[in-house]
Amino acid sequence: MVTEMNKIFYKDFAKEWMEALPLGNGRLGAMVYGEPFEGRIQLNEESVVYGGPINRINPDARKNIVKIRSLIKEDRIEEAEELGVYALSGTPQSQRPFQTLGQFSYRISNSGSEVMGYRRELDLETGTVSVSYMQDEIAYTIKAFISKEADVLAVEFSTDRGGGLSMSGLLTRGRYYNCAGSAGKDTIYMDGDLGKGGSEFCVQAKACVQGGSIRTIGEHLVIKNADRIVIYLNGVTTYPLRDKKIANCYKHLQQQLSGLDLESFDEVRESHIRRHKEIFGRSVLELEAGNPELEAIPTNERLRRIADGGIDRGMVSLYYAYGRYLLMSCSQPGGLPANLQGIWCEKLEPIWDSKYTININTQMNYWPAEICNLSECHMPLFDHLERMMENGRRTATEMYGCCGFVAHHNTDVWADTAPQDLAIPASYWVMGGAWLATHIWQHYRYTMDQDFLERMYPVLYECVLFFADFLMEDKGELVICPSVSPENTYIMKNGKTGRICMSSVMDTAILRDILIQFLESEKILGKKSELSGQAAVILEKLPGFGIGRHGQLMEWREDYDEWEIGHRHFSHLYPIFPSNQINQYENQDFLEAGKKSLERRMEYGGGHTGWSCAWLVNLYARFGDGNSAVKYIYHLLGKLTAPNLFDLHPPLERIPGIPWVFQIDGNLGGVCGIAQMLLQSHLGEICFLPALPSSWGEGSVKGLCAEGGFEVDIRWQEGRLREAVLHARKGGRVVIRCSENLKVSKEGEDVQVCRDKKGRYIWETCAGGIYRLDSCG
Repeated sequence: MVTEMNKIFYKDFAKEWMEALPLGNGRLGAMVYGEPFEGRIQLNEESVVYGGPINRINPDARKNIVKIRSLIKEDRIEEAEELGVYALSGTPQSQRPFQTLGQFSYRISNSGSEVMGYRRELDLETGTVSVSYMQDEIAYTIKAFISKEADVLAVEFSTDRGGGLSMSGLLTRGRYYNCAGSAGKDTIYMDGDLGKGGSEFCVQAKACVQGGSIRTIGEHLVIKNADRIVIYLNGVTTYPLRDKKIANCYKHLQQQLSGLDLESFDEVRESHIRRHKEIFGRSVLELEAGNPELEAIPTNERLRRIADGGIDRGMVSLYYAYGRYLLMSCSQPGGLPANLQGIWCEKLEPIWDSKYTININTQMNYWPAEICNLSECHMPLFDHLERMMENGRRTATEMYGCCGFVAHHNTDVWADTAPQDLAIPASYWVMGGAWLATHIWQHYRYTMDQDFLERMYPVLYECVLFFADFLMEDKGELVICPSVSPENTYIMKNGKTGRICMSSVMDTAILRDILIQFLESEKILGKKSELSGQAAVILEKLPGFGIGRHGQLMEWREDYDEWEIGHRHFSHLYPIFPSNQINQYENQDFLEAGKKSLERRMEYGGGHTGWSCAWLVNLYARFGDGNSAVKYIYHLLGKLTAPNLFDLHPPLERIPGIPWVFQIDGNLGGVCGIAQMLLQSHLGEICFLPALPSSWGEGSVKGLCAEGGFEVDIRWQEGRLREAVLHARKGGRVVIRCSENLKVSKEGEDVQVCRDKKGRYIWETCAGGIYRLDSCG
């Protein structure tokens, strides 16, 4: 489906990075921006981090953990927190930062006269950036893309006047590289190392021309009087923790680029577009535009219109498409997971190191992977979980004297699992690995891939093994200690603040999920380990949920007041989303308490970061409140989105020194929220249009996925389901919840279905079967 709705475009050039257009193939990323004749292509490679792997485990942790737990149990929280900072923090306290690979800058010779008809666009369907403009009646065109198959960034410069292109190119990385210069008559290079124990890197740019001449002078590419120019760019490292290792970066790039020439460009582009379209086209959202003329307005102007209170359903569809584009561009099989900025980072010292924050952000990156039909993009996360196992075992043993696997609230490309930072509300949190591990079950439920479950079973086992050792008893319950409710602070009865506690609600809920998923996995795989009995006992002795004096779902075991009521994290609502422990059918009282918690958060300014606002959309979708969900989609677009549609984290009043920062989690969490409004399957049933806003009267969505191995297309009119198509990838029993009277058919023949006491439609599907569901109302 080729439409303008899947393009973002602008009529002025990108003056800064937050206006640049992103490209990526999972391993390599690029941001295209700059003036018409002086442009920049900023580069990233997934493994470019400063420094190598080190053992950061605090040698004093194990000898002090018993004392810390005792202080917490005695409510001597200040003393416990002080000792925790000294004894539990990593040494050094910080993991390794992700960094820019560098940039390729170019200058095109021109007359200096006025530029006319400027347009730049990112075609999401083809993964191609295009720039076009006129000067002196000469038409200039630039096209750029990053091929997964050829593993290269290709940029084509052309004009409609023969011999009209003269330009130069240069590779730079601030002052942080070793050598640069000529790598042949048509190629320049830049190389360096990434600190003690770190990887080496090299970047090369090769020029191919039609007409004219190429030469290298110093570290510059110089091209004169060409009809057409193609630049091939690539950068690699010696990062050792992936299957395809590179020993000599310079030679690797020389060999790769030598096989590419001017004639290769069309072949590489066609192959790239063919693959990209297949993945991108699996899922498409179309909402009744209302005002078709909006599609002719540049993207930045549409965002401003939304910020001023305008409605733009087409922009919601575009945001959905853009989020899927970002995930498929920064997370591909065989590579590293999407980090805090996906793969796009302009700095050498980015905020929060642009690595993996695993107390919400990395998990949110992968919320849309399954439901939005990008399951293979989930795989780098599982590969990294396996890499984390060895370090996680050592951390469990050396810090806590426990068996099994543990990780705290951050990790990096070296799979570090020791605590990060000196941040009491975040650092001393043992649930990071466990929360990541819940994605194993999510992937299995959507794909029904038993071989995958068998592969990842050891991660679930080691998570449970750790907690079987780590838990302690308090008031007849088994509790996690120390625990925090990520990044939040409570007020004690004495008026002082505390962060560390025993078993926050989120921590207990994550553990409950892991225990249940471990036991279910054993049943499916036909296993019966020595841990299964322990896991069942632990489940029975975990703390339950509580309702506080404000009618809210309690965040801690005690009904504390919050120091910041409008906090950006909704950690205690994890049982509602992304988990399903609290829902309208099994524990309505707790669901209502969750709504009250959210109401209090929002009354006091919650949801003020991009990713937090995205979580809101998902929560309101789970509440079945589509009108509130769409309200926060527009808030996300109007207030927390950069001109290039990147999600933004704003400055925080309570944490000084943070500027506006791009974080990809809000983009990807927002996409998941849109999907959750249209389809949910977390309770063993498929529910069509569970949170459809009143303003989305007509629309369709293709290719959403449901648990059980199903794919669904939905069309609705006047706010009601008209038809759906169910693709049964694996076959088996399907349960449909829908308020409409449905007729089910397969290949034109009626299918016999039964309806249970809840009015749900139930039948057995066959593998590969395609079922049509028509509304008879």
